[in-house]
Amino acid sequence: MDVWRTVELSARLRTAGLRATGPRLAVLDALIRLGGHRRADEVHSHLTGQGRDLARASVYNV
Repeated sequence: MDVWRTVELSARLRTAGLRATGPRLAVLDALIRLGGHRRADEVHSHLTGQGRDLARASVYNV
């Protein structure tokens, strides 16, 4: 994820009253790259395919 996307997503999360954690940023980036609404399993598969070690439950919670 590039720096500008991280800054933009972090600002969006903070505006919504949420902390900009690593898992949240990763899931939001994945949703943007995948083109919107996806099942947690699809997002998890995308992230693990990119070498990101994130529990499926974490993806679901985000």
